Amino acid sequence: LQMSAFRPVSSSGQSLISSAIQSILAHSSFPLPSPSTSITSLPSTTQESDLESSIECQVCDDRASGFHYGVFACEGCKGFFRRSIQQKIVYRECTRDRDCTVKRSNRNRCQSCRLKKCMEVGMSKEAVRFGRVPKREKERMLEDAKRKKRETVDELPALVTQAFQRLHLLVSAERWKEGDGCPLHFESLLPSIQSITEFINSVPQFTQLPQDERIYLLKLNAIKGLLTVAALSSSRLSSTSLVIQSLHSLATRLSSLSASSMALLTVLVIINPPNHYCPSPQLEALLSYILSLLSALPPSLLSDLLSHIDSLSSIHSFYLQPAPSFRSRHPSITTLLETNAPPTCSSLLSPPISDCSLVDEQPLDLSLPRSRPS
Repeated sequence: LQMSAFRPVSSSGQSLISSAIQSILAHSSFPLPSPSTSITSLPSTTQESDLESSIECQVCDDRASGFHYGVFACEGCKGFFRRSIQQKIVYRECTRDRDCTVKRSNRNRCQSCRLKKCMEVGMSKEAVRFGRVPKREKERMLEDAKRKKRETVDELPALVTQAFQRLHLLVSAERWKEGDGCPLHFESLLPSIQSITEFINSVPQFTQLPQDERIYLLKLNAIKGLLTVAALSSSRLSSTSLVIQSLHSLATRLSSLSASSMALLTVLVIINPPNHYCPSPQLEALLSYILSLLSALPPSLLSDLLSHIDSLSSIHSFYLQPAPSFRSRHPSITTLLETNAPPTCSSLLSPPISDCSLVDEQPLDLSLPRSRPS
């Protein structure tokens, strides 16, 4: 993690972050399934009804609307299977060896593989022709789906903690120079975003959010998440710059957290939407669950941490531009950005920049209220 110099964010600066995230997600191996609240209080633990309502379609991983033709399925896959069987539709042969991945975001792309997946997960032609699945069988399938969901939920803290430890090792391995005023450098911005993307994808529920919502949250909060992790390694720097001193202040507050709590807090930073955003039901459930896992922390401490991390917006509002030498030293990344970025993005690769000393100012006062503003 590093940065060369900070400047006020422009629309093109935000486009650069967006371009980097979209490029990484487009080339990642993680699935991309295809949005009235912000975090203000600690909800109770997820209830059984929430668990049942979040059961996924066994065909495309969308939210299941019920038990249809022998499996839990969404309305889209239910209707697709019924039409396919009743009308005896013969779909065009798959051009990818009949091995397409069927997800909400692409389920209409290859209808042959979608029908094949319906059959593989257990959708019954007879159920379409002759009526409903017996109630006892439906209840058995529901209990099985609930059990699998509980197992995933129980394993989450351990999964996230392991992923966070890997992320922290990558961040702390960066060779920050003594006196450097910036913990994030443009040269490693793409690898850093890759790392934070891999971290948040260790949360199974995050990978089930709608694709546009996942990308939106990463665009909004990826740098915040990276700065939160960077704070843990900022103690080795003695710079008086605004950025480093602000991270020192955050590190002091984070010092009392366990590795598990720190990992969950970083997840919370990344998935927390702004007040005006209307989250999907899946995101609301994930926010509630992560907060329930953090409920062991004193409420005043969690409120203070969330408020303090919100103040990283003031650091996030500064954004570096690549040094003139960056183009020649990293032609592949330059090409990636110029190729994938909107036209306004390309201008970021040309203008000269000033030194990190631009931010060697008095530390930002981060003494915030104990509770978040309503």
